[in-house]
Amino acid sequence: MSYIDIRDLTVTYGDTPALDGFCLCAQRDDRVVILGPSGSGKTTLLLALCGLVPLVRGAIGLGGRRIEKLPPGKRRISMVFQDGALFPHLTGRQNIELPLKAARLSRDDRDRRVQRIAELMGIEQIVARRPAAMSGGERQRVAIARALVREPDLYVLDEPFASLDPALRHRMGQEVLDIHERVGAPFIHVTHDQSEALTMGTKVVVVCDGRIRQVGTPGEIYDEPADLFVAGFVGFPPMNLIRREDMPKDLGIVLPDLESFGAGPVVIGFRPEDVHVEPGGPAHLVSRQIQGHEQVLMFQTSTVRLTARLKRGKPLEGEGYRLSLPHGRLHVFDQVSGRRLA
Repeated sequence: MSYIDIRDLTVTYGDTPALDGFCLCAQRDDRVVILGPSGSGKTTLLLALCGLVPLVRGAIGLGGRRIEKLPPGKRRISMVFQDGALFPHLTGRQNIELPLKAARLSRDDRDRRVQRIAELMGIEQIVARRPAAMSGGERQRVAIARALVREPDLYVLDEPFASLDPALRHRMGQEVLDIHERVGAPFIHVTHDQSEALTMGTKVVVVCDGRIRQVGTPGEIYDEPADLFVAGFVGFPPMNLIRREDMPKDLGIVLPDLESFGAGPVVIGFRPEDVHVEPGGPAHLVSRQIQGHEQVLMFQTSTVRLTARLKRGKPLEGEGYRLSLPHGRLHVFDQVSGRRLA
């Protein structure tokens, strides 16, 4: 039996569907990450789970109990917002203590829980401050501590690292993973950052326009995208996607027997890191971007532009290049429906 069991969850804003038949099952030890562009329904999902938006239809099971008809305070779900949503006139300790006061715990119980969670989060030295005297990372630690102190059945995070710099975002992500291992609190994490999703999740759910496009492990999402949307959205730089009729004849790609997929038009996809580059060919270098130990190169071929991702090395020399895929994986998509054929 699944610990998280979401069935046919549907939410509309006016006549516009924000979630359309959303279904998801996950176990307690799964790290679920919802990945999608802005406006895809990610935050609406979390609000629906917490009981903060009405459902058109759907069922929500959590730990063996149905919760979709319960008021928010009875669902045992804690939420961490993007900006932390701390009360500015309260200290960190007072912010963490709020849900315990709402639950009418005794002062001794409140003090014990706040002290334990402050030690767990490593924030003992900052909980006496008000939010204005904290850094962005410190405020998010306090917000996560406030969510955890209730000892919920589930906690949900709505892009909690979006406002942090990349280094701090990475560090906070690792801290959340450490907390998950230590306290066993299951979470659903929402993000539009694919690197964050593929790093933090054991189960990644790619959504667009309120619908699930693919559910899988990070490896499955990256290596076996279910459709053209997932192929183009996951991966940076994105997958090269070329209509069959536009495929450069000088690229040296041996195409599979496409007749077996029917007579409809198809799109061929391959990752930039699978492109092999050699001097002396018809492709022209258009741009070069340095990204740490790697370089991203844009080439103009006889029919289309292609992206290659290589180790940084030395700058390419010469004016013409030969591109090939000696060991790369090819993906074949139906051009009309977008679904992956092979």
